[in-house]
Amino acid sequence: MRSVKSRAVSCFVAVLTAAAAMFGVLTLSLSTSGAAVRHHHVAGASSVSASAVNGATTSAQFQVCDVAGDGGQNGATFPIQEASWSGSFHEIYTLTASAPPGGCGAKYSTSPGALLAVEQAASPGVPVPNVNAAFTVANGTLVGMVSNIDFAVVRVNAGLTVLTITDTTPPPPSTGTLELCKRASDYFVSGSFDFNVTGAGGFSSAQSVLTNQCNDLTVPSGNVSITETARFPYALASVASFPSTAVVSSDLNTQSAVVSVPPNGMSTVFFSNATLTGYAKICKTLDRSQDNVLAGQTFTFPVTVTFNGSTILSTSVSVQAAPFGTTACTFLANKRGPIRLPLGSTVTATETVPAGASFQPVGTSISPANLNAGSSTGTAVFYVGNLPAPNNFGSFGAGSVTQATFTNEALGSVEVCKTSSSINQGTPFQFSVGGVGPISPVPVGLCSGGFQLPVGTTTITETPVAHVSTFLSTTAGGTLAGTTATVTVPYNTENIVTFDNEIKSGMLKVCKAQTSSDAGLQTTAFNFNYSYTVNGVLHSFAASLTPPKAGYPLGQQCAPAITVPVLNGDLSQVKITITEQTTSVPNVAVGDQNLPNNQGVVVTGPDTVVSQPTYPHPVSTPSGTPATVVVNSLEGVTNVIFINGIFVGLLG
Repeated sequence: MRSVKSRAVSCFVAVLTAAAAMFGVLTLSLSTSGAAVRHHHVAGASSVSASAVNGATTSAQFQVCDVAGDGGQNGATFPIQEASWSGSFHEIYTLTASAPPGGCGAKYSTSPGALLAVEQAASPGVPVPNVNAAFTVANGTLVGMVSNIDFAVVRVNAGLTVLTITDTTPPPPSTGTLELCKRASDYFVSGSFDFNVTGAGGFSSAQSVLTNQCNDLTVPSGNVSITETARFPYALASVASFPSTAVVSSDLNTQSAVVSVPPNGMSTVFFSNATLTGYAKICKTLDRSQDNVLAGQTFTFPVTVTFNGSTILSTSVSVQAAPFGTTACTFLANKRGPIRLPLGSTVTATETVPAGASFQPVGTSISPANLNAGSSTGTAVFYVGNLPAPNNFGSFGAGSVTQATFTNEALGSVEVCKTSSSINQGTPFQFSVGGVGPISPVPVGLCSGGFQLPVGTTTITETPVAHVSTFLSTTAGGTLAGTTATVTVPYNTENIVTFDNEIKSGMLKVCKAQTSSDAGLQTTAFNFNYSYTVNGVLHSFAASLTPPKAGYPLGQQCAPAITVPVLNGDLSQVKITITEQTTSVPNVAVGDQNLPNNQGVVVTGPDTVVSQPTYPHPVSTPSGTPATVVVNSLEGVTNVIFINGIFVGLLG
């Protein structure tokens, strides 16, 4: 590893090599046997010239002295590097500045005409900061000097040559006034803007300037750099100054400028900002082809726009709907065209829907979707072009269009009515309407309120009631399947849908048969009375029937069928009572031991039996009694067959 001494010598060699090239020295040979030095480099040297003189025949001495040029440097110590151009000598030492002749170093013996290099440096190639060093030579020649690194080359004469370094404190830099102003290029620009100002000597200052105001600050004279901190949604539009020549350069992309400030003078610079803007439009589309009845109709939307917490626009937009499949749009605009809105501003638009309107909004969408700020059906809330600060993306969205689309459908209505000629007025029936659900019961003789529904078709279903038929009539069309009607929902009017219900009826026949041909009753007439009550009115019938010779089931005689309603007007069951009267023929009873449960009365058909006589039921006088059967009336044809036989010994 090289020693510290060798590295220091190598660094100083770099300085001398550069000086050799600048001063025109022909040869340079510096040994590495000198004292230790610090690493340095040569930068920004100015060009000088010198002539190399070789060899002298008389003795000579060289000495370096440091003079304090002012009180500020008196007693200060300075590092000195000294070397002979021939390479026989290299030394590092310090001098203390004092009054003339100054603090002096040791005398170095050399030959007249020798070249010696001297550098006053904090480190090789780097001058002592905040000190001005001046070089003078007594009894010698200052061959060349690199002032920006405090480096000199001296030619020694016979006798004592003295290089004097006079160190003085540099005067304070001159200053001027920078007037930094913020201008608004449009009425959206407001608030304060941040700047960083830098100048000579490490000067730096952070400034916050209100819109349409100026800050005055003292800065080093000369070129001053100003950089504005980006603030959404604004961008630097221009940089101007007074005087106009004060702006050295400007870059709108980086929002920066360089301004020249004269000593003890003022330069005024104007940073003008413009608001990044975008556009907004309101659109209308129809939900289905059935909604084409709305095409050509004009829809209105009150609109407000807010920015930085204040309302900047309040207006109304109208859009005329186009046929289904086409979206019609209108920009937020004035007489000059679409209005530019600040990026990140919030637009709120609500569709006007008058009471009883024949349309309704069914959806609201925002494009781009990420700019949706909480829209709902019928109300759009969205950001223009970009999200508001601090969730934005620089200038992204400038010049773009944000769109709110309202989707509408046309409306009509249906009304449910209930009629009947056989069911009591006021009797309630249950219904369910498609798109609405179950509705309040509709009594016979009345109608429901109207139900507003999308134009097209819907279903209305009546809860079935047993033994009741259903008929349909409408004012705007419909079909019936069971108790479900599919009906038209007409645009901007009402379809009155009437369900008519009527009670169904059944047929009843009273018949007579004997148990077998040997009963011998084929010449006996039996008398019957039967009746039913509907809605409080009694309906009575009578018949006289003679059984055929053949026994049941081969032979029977029946009275003409009668029609019997199944229900009363209050929907309660209608019951039919059939009674076989007593007879004078001895030992006659109702019943047949050959039938299941020894039935005396057989009911065939849908009617159900409420009660009937117990087997055997004697009908012969004097001990017999009339035989009665009660049945529920039901749809269809029902035969009630009384079967009689002779029951010897059972009748007493």
